[in-house]
Amino acid sequence: MNHDSYVAGQWALLVQLLEDLQAGRIGITEGCRSVVALRSVLGQETSDLFVSFVAVDSETDHFPLGQSRSGWSPSALEREDKERLACEQFHAKSIGEAASKLLAHARSHAL
Repeated sequence: MNHDSYVAGQWALLVQLLEDLQAGRIGITEGCRSVVALRSVLGQETSDLFVSFVAVDSETDHFPLGQSRSGWSPSALEREDKERLACEQFHAKSIGEAASKLLAHARSHAL
């Protein structure tokens, strides 16, 4: 696989991720983290289309997700999950709009 094919595949991954985010198959915090992780692979560090995702990722980076949850007590997870869900609800509209804009751009670059 050459570099161009790899990058096109990463754009396709971003398209799937944004579709999952819009459909509610993944949460806003997880979705923003994943979008931001792809940003540099795609050479989009300065793209305004990623700003909302970077902002939410920065605001929510302390919330435990995935494997890291195993090190937390049930009461701490309950507290953090409640706060995370409130934050996600607050950002739902803006991330939904940002996802739509980025999705249109990403589809033009995907395989």
